Amino acid sequence: MGHIVQVIKNMNSSINRAVTLAHRLQAAGHRVTLLSPADLRQRMSAEGLKFEQLRGDQQVREDWLRRSRRLHPIRRLLARRRTRRASLANPEIEQVIRRLMPDLLLIDLELHYVVIASAGLGIPTAVIESWYGIFERPGLPPTHTEIIPDGTAQTQSRIQQAWAELRQAKRRQRIRRRFSPSRLRTAGRAVRYQTMDLAELKAVARVHGFDFKRETDLDAWPIPMAYRRLPVLSCCAWDLEFPHDPHPLMRYLGPLVQSERKETSVSPDSMALWNDFQSKRRVEGQPDRPLLYCSLGTFWVSDLDFLKRIVMVLERHPEWDLVLGLGSKVDPTQLSALPSNVLALDFAPQLAVLKQAQCMVTHGGSTTLNECIHFGVPMLMYSTGHGDQNGNAARVVYHGLGLLGDRTQDDATAIEHRLLRILGDTRLRHRMDEMQARFRAYAADGAAVRLIEQLMSEPAGAQTDPG
Repeated sequence: MGHIVQVIKNMNSSINRAVTLAHRLQAAGHRVTLLSPADLRQRMSAEGLKFEQLRGDQQVREDWLRRSRRLHPIRRLLARRRTRRASLANPEIEQVIRRLMPDLLLIDLELHYVVIASAGLGIPTAVIESWYGIFERPGLPPTHTEIIPDGTAQTQSRIQQAWAELRQAKRRQRIRRRFSPSRLRTAGRAVRYQTMDLAELKAVARVHGFDFKRETDLDAWPIPMAYRRLPVLSCCAWDLEFPHDPHPLMRYLGPLVQSERKETSVSPDSMALWNDFQSKRRVEGQPDRPLLYCSLGTFWVSDLDFLKRIVMVLERHPEWDLVLGLGSKVDPTQLSALPSNVLALDFAPQLAVLKQAQCMVTHGGSTTLNECIHFGVPMLMYSTGHGDQNGNAARVVYHGLGLLGDRTQDDATAIEHRLLRILGDTRLRHRMDEMQARFRAYAADGAAVRLIEQLMSEPAGAQTDPG
């Protein structure tokens, strides 16, 4: 049995996936240690997982702030430069990983500092992420677009054009950043482990002897980059992809849904309101009446006007119930008086609601998408256009698991018609049941553990540049 070290960023979806994977690996007899720049000790302790915090970057910054208060401005500038150099050469990551000596290192794709700093240790390494195809492939649209492949020459041309526009946009962004006035303000700052700044990452690479040009792919979909030779583990299901020949580095772990997780963001008051809402449905003898769930995520600001349109639909359909998860972005009082069949919560117990829901109105985040399919809940997709949401929505529509709406154009009547179609479409229900079975098979068959065991058996440095 092996020792796997996972390095994760401080984001709920990433933490939930890492915990799920760690439990599956431990159940298979492997030893797992989790690392993060964030202090997740309490959460991991509750999960029974070994955890260490990487806080060397914070320590460098705290030391600088403590010393700089008493320095003359010129000396403060010199001290700031020394602090930056210290942050670039911080040995903490190498020291911790050498001490742990894992058989495999799994690093969140967006923790580039960690990838670069650990590259010379000779340990088999893979990056892990939550997106679909991140490399350009024939017939595969960039993940931020709503393009649905149909095999026609016209659509293939649109796909090629979308990739060309993405490359151009990323290059323009790099040029703007290079000559931005903010570059002068940040050039001397200490570099943090979670930095996404390309200039900072190049500086880290120079200090650590990492061949940045050879090892990174600036034209891949993620911002700012992907890697040319590291295996990429996607926490998505290949079954939900568009048909294409996958990139040699891409491997699909399948959906890592923590179906019995503790909803730590949900307050006791919100949980009590949800329990009362369920009780009312049972007492009234209508526990099977359609339950809808709407949440636009916690990362982006919710659209208050759109939420009001959703509530209008429920006013027209007293035979439906709705739970609104506001993700702390909207005060429930801003929605005015709600009908009795609508429950608005700061944070909703998403898994508990999905277990009973017949439809979810969602922004299209990959975590929510996976959880909907895991519980067999069809989706009405209203992408905000951020990140991979458009691509996720396109895949849901392509596989017949839901419908796509336009949050800027759809009035309450349009939303109502889409919900009626979803609730009454038996073919959609059948396709969702089939996809749910495939999703659950990933965990039942041990697909993620099997893939990681395969990676552990490969010698370090065995990966080659497929391009």
